[in-house]
Amino acid sequence: MKTAFSLAALMMALVLMVSTGLAQTEEQGFAIFKEGLLLKSKAQSRGDFENALKKFKEALAIFKKTGMDQGQAIALNNIGGAYEGMGQYEDALESYEQSLQISKKTGQVKGEGANLNNIGSVYKSLGKYAKAIEYYEQSLRIGKQTGDEQSQATTLYNIGAAYEGMGQYAKALETYEQSLRISKKINDTQGAEATLKNMTRARKNLGK
Repeated sequence: MKTAFSLAALMMALVLMVSTGLAQTEEQGFAIFKEGLLLKSKAQSRGDFENALKKFKEALAIFKKTGMDQGQAIALNNIGGAYEGMGQYEDALESYEQSLQISKKTGQVKGEGANLNNIGSVYKSLGKYAKAIEYYEQSLRIGKQTGDEQSQATTLYNIGAAYEGMGQYAKALETYEQSLRISKKINDTQGAEATLKNMTRARKNLGK
């Protein structure tokens, strides 16, 4: 599971700029970014991801021009997601790393956590499970720091999947159980169902 910055975070940053002469340009960037999100959410082919990528890059150019750091971080995070969807993992890592650096520089703690999680997911896709867990655990620490239980549940699910990829099914099961408890607590039905499915598979591999 990947984590993305919310539209609400970008909208909040935009509202803060209404009193400046840049607000109209920021709104244009926001509108283009939303078009990209819509395209990415419906993407089923490489061409769809490429169209979304084009919109995110347009939005990024606007946010760079106006110096809107939060907009740049969010756009780069989604550029990484589009590249990841196309299987261009090196490009995805580069974009997520850029977004991470901006998030760190500007104190966007939740954005930092989202990028660490997404970097972990790229390494998991590459079969570099130990490296993936490294990044997931950093993301999990931030989720606990900020009290973001949805982020914790997602990251624990991802850690479980990485352990499963390594054949460490007992650890995978233990981590999935932690994720499931949080998902149930916050009424995340979809997350709970996905976790239960993985737990069934891990138990089967353990011979339970």
